[in-house]
Amino acid sequence: MTGDAHFFSGKRALVTGGASGIGRAVVTQLLRRGVHVTSFDVREQDDGPSPWFEPLRVDLADAAATDAACLTLDPHPVDFVCNAAGVSPLQQTTETVVAVDFLAVRRICQRLLPQMPAGGAVVNISSVAALHDLALSVEDGLLDADDHVALAHARANVPEAGLGYVVAKRAVVALTVRLAAEYASRHVRVNCTSPHFVATPMHDAIKRSDPAMYRDMPAPMGRWSSADEQADAVLFLMGPHSRYITGQNLVVDGGWQAVTATAVRTGAPPS
Repeated sequence: MTGDAHFFSGKRALVTGGASGIGRAVVTQLLRRGVHVTSFDVREQDDGPSPWFEPLRVDLADAAATDAACLTLDPHPVDFVCNAAGVSPLQQTTETVVAVDFLAVRRICQRLLPQMPAGGAVVNISSVAALHDLALSVEDGLLDADDHVALAHARANVPEAGLGYVVAKRAVVALTVRLAAEYASRHVRVNCTSPHFVATPMHDAIKRSDPAMYRDMPAPMGRWSSADEQADAVLFLMGPHSRYITGQNLVVDGGWQAVTATAVRTGAPPS
């Protein structure tokens, strides 16, 4: 058990993407704290040794399947949500990237936040990709549109899946801020994190497809983050030491943003 276990023990959480990567690390840390965890993932998940873990196979690109999975959580509201599921833009279409990386996040928040008790917390996983400036704020066309309209908007305005990933992650940040404002008076907090490269299966696949990008990308601390280090940030934003923090995007990048910004100001190449 951990020092904050008294805060978490006996509560309920939903984690998406719990089969691997950041989602799996979040599941593990929550279970250690005595939380009853349900995980949605399109892949099979190991039940593990804990009777408090309920893995459900859910295709988050399918709106109806996501809705049905959310209904299985009734009649017990969840105290915590971590939307960690994501798909690689190298392996999926723009529509699938937007559907999983943004629309599923929005749908789950819409379904679960109205019933979330005071003191609850949502942590969405965005990306440092969301920090990129775009000539057009394409994500504005996603925030309020019905799913089919949002996907049509993405098809019309996003030429390739890599940019779709950026747009989806920017939309996650915008959604997080909006929901934080909406639910602050109910003492439900909504934040997000923005990782840089993380040692996960998805990023291993990206590394294999574009090794030069990985080789040339600065890693100021000499290595990439582990999934556990990203989960530490998620648990902080869920836990008792962040009770007055909401509507924030916590960048967990080992100094990448700082080094890149410094290089832009000085004209020196990042290292």
